[in-house]
Amino acid sequence: MGICCGKSSGSQPASSASPTSSSQAPKQDNSPEPDDWGIGGKYKLLQPGTLWKSQRVGSGKICDLWPQDLVVIIQFEAANEAVSPGARWARVVPPQRGLGAGWLLLEANSSMLDKRPVKGSWEVPGRYHVRRVAVLRRELSLSSQEMLKVQPGEEVLLSELGVAQSSGEPVRVCAKVKTESGEIGWLSLENTSGVSLLDTTNLLGPGVADVHRQRLHAEMHGTGTSDLPSVKFSILSNSGDMPWEVYQSYRTLEELSLFETPETGMAESLGGPAPPVIPGGSLVQVLEIQSLQCPDLGRCPFARVGVEDGSQKGLQGWLRCSAKDGHDLIDTRNQLKHGPVPQTTKTDESNPAEPERKNVPASLSRLRGEVGSDDAVPEAFLSVTDPNVACSHCVCSLLPPERSHPTL
Repeated sequence: MGICCGKSSGSQPASSASPTSSSQAPKQDNSPEPDDWGIGGKYKLLQPGTLWKSQRVGSGKICDLWPQDLVVIIQFEAANEAVSPGARWARVVPPQRGLGAGWLLLEANSSMLDKRPVKGSWEVPGRYHVRRVAVLRRELSLSSQEMLKVQPGEEVLLSELGVAQSSGEPVRVCAKVKTESGEIGWLSLENTSGVSLLDTTNLLGPGVADVHRQRLHAEMHGTGTSDLPSVKFSILSNSGDMPWEVYQSYRTLEELSLFETPETGMAESLGGPAPPVIPGGSLVQVLEIQSLQCPDLGRCPFARVGVEDGSQKGLQGWLRCSAKDGHDLIDTRNQLKHGPVPQTTKTDESNPAEPERKNVPASLSRLRGEVGSDDAVPEAFLSVTDPNVACSHCVCSLLPPERSHPTL
């Protein structure tokens, strides 16, 4: 019997099933299952498997994996079609980090891994809040030149994952990031004890609404810390500039009513049917912005939006951008303005060189039918030659070149 990848031999089942057994563990809950696994996701094994040193069965076994073992996916590579049609190799980090990363063969329609990521997973690309001091290095190697220390409270944009390992130490999951100051380099996502250096909520995803709610509650009760991003009061800032831009996409931070006009949004009570409610975390595209005089803030910003996801997808109307006390109701992180991260030297030699980026189809063209001819998205936003704006998904421009857009 080979080495067990789990943290202890207790992770091995009592039965004598081999790592190629087809038995499947029952599902843990009844929530909808995602279509596929994602880079940065942490997943439980449902079936036994084997971790190999390279993308070839028999290349040298690192260890056996067993149901309930937890692995982190670092990258995918297509398998040899002649040998395993439709299969993929997943480079993963096993529970026993001292063994290093290895390759797990996922056959077509494989159910070896649960497709539900567990808590603490990462999303790539994604934007994350730094909780503990993290060292930014020029290259992936842990001995690479230190560029700076990223401080708690800052945010970083993840574009790629890799692994690094010093002699005699557990393997580290690292990410290539872009800091708020524009520096690009590699940092470890966890310290040597396995404690995460970043908060694990992707601030470009719907979870930003949960983070906002937690921080708002903490600040109201005087318990706010740097563990969560601060609540923003953009309309009360000294500059007075609107942080939301027309034809850009943002997420709602709270449940918001979708009004027919800004004036109806200003009214304390409304007659007739209640307006639709847009859930917190929904993706909306701003089509127009107006400010109305109001007693609470002096001027109240409203945005006419088109809802881009969720149960209310396709609806249009006006949302209030700021609450009565001035805190933001729509997030100011622009989902479309995160440029591609330039390539830096990568010392992880097991990964092949990245091919050139291909143009992304103009998914924004679907908005023509939603916003109407009078409000059609300008042709500049529909160009297939600029991946930064060629689709309406939040950060398509940051996808590694070998990966297709998640909506395709």
